[in-house]
Amino acid sequence: MATIKAELEALQAAASRAQLSQDAEIERLRKEKEEEERRVAEQLQLMQALEQQRLAKEEAERQLSEQLKVLSDELSIKDEALEELAEEMERLKIVHETKNGKDSAKLDELHSLRKQLKEAEAKDLTSQEELKTLQQQVKDAQKKEQTQMNILARIKKEQGEEAKKAKILEAEAESKNAQKEAAAAKVEELEKEMELVREARAMRETSQAVAAGTKVVLTAQQQSAFGACRHGRKEELTDLLGSGVVHANCINEAGNSLVVIAAQNNQKDVCKALHHRGADLDTQNRLGQTALHFAFAFGYTELGKWLVQKGANTNLKNANGMTCYQGLSPAQPAMPFVQRYVK
Repeated sequence: MATIKAELEALQAAASRAQLSQDAEIERLRKEKEEEERRVAEQLQLMQALEQQRLAKEEAERQLSEQLKVLSDELSIKDEALEELAEEMERLKIVHETKNGKDSAKLDELHSLRKQLKEAEAKDLTSQEELKTLQQQVKDAQKKEQTQMNILARIKKEQGEEAKKAKILEAEAESKNAQKEAAAAKVEELEKEMELVREARAMRETSQAVAAGTKVVLTAQQQSAFGACRHGRKEELTDLLGSGVVHANCINEAGNSLVVIAAQNNQKDVCKALHHRGADLDTQNRLGQTALHFAFAFGYTELGKWLVQKGANTNLKNANGMTCYQGLSPAQPAMPFVQRYVK
């Protein structure tokens, strides 16, 4: 008894500790999950922002490419114009040398062409510088895009690792829940065993006291239970039995059990409640009388029939050597029709 009680207390303590540990672990897992969800949301926002930047850069690169193409076309046109101007200048120079300065108009035109040539060269130089600037911008954009791609790859890798970690934590939580349920089941089983042990001990002590002729001292709750059986207060009896302070096979100072007292007073519903609680329908008082003896002696045929249907023993004899179908005593026999009615 002491070992079972100690084991029960140890299991209850272990279950309490396991409950506290499980609650703390669940709270930690919940916080980690919330943190992970927040991080995933931030990473998704970052990925979306990076994707938008990448698209914008692709558009900028396309525009730069178009501008480069336009500038290249312009440079080609300017080169052709410069070649034409150079050819024209050479031609005018020859004409000028041939005419020996006689044609001043041509000389002015030559100066004008030289000026245009210088302006074209300056403009060409500016276009080349713009082209170099655009090419550098394209290189910078490509380098930045590569950096962003590396960041996206790292984020995806971290998400995979976090998903694996979350699965491991969920498996651990399920394992701890299973352990907790097993411990709770063990505690419940031991509590039931303790209840059976306490009830058996109480019955044994009461039966020994009755057999020895020792006066049985009832507690206030037990006295209330016998009163409830006597007067049909089923709800009151059910509460007393449910509280654990009174067991279904309690015996009073005359050796009468709760079932016998209920049968004496034709309280069929009370007998049903006691039977539901595991009460023994065949208990005998100091005179050997059972619930069936009183039911058939007093003519409570419906109660007697129910007791028989529930397995009450009709062959038990009292101190007068009489079964329930014969009565309590020669002076108080059973009703003559009960056996025929029950059968």
